[in-house]
Amino acid sequence: MRARKATLLLTALLYAQGLLGVAAVAAVLMRLPAEAPKNSPVAAAAISDVG
Repeated sequence: MRARKATLLLTALLYAQGLLGVAAVAAVLMRLPAEAPKNSPVAAAAISDVG
């Protein structure tokens, strides 16, 4: 009986760790576009110099 409880506890902890990992990846993916610069100075210079 004690081994069964330990198995259930470790399984629950493993699932919780997996959910936290998914939440961490989602948080990073949601944050990346907000921090990206809107216009790169290199791209703007290259576009204005063409032609």
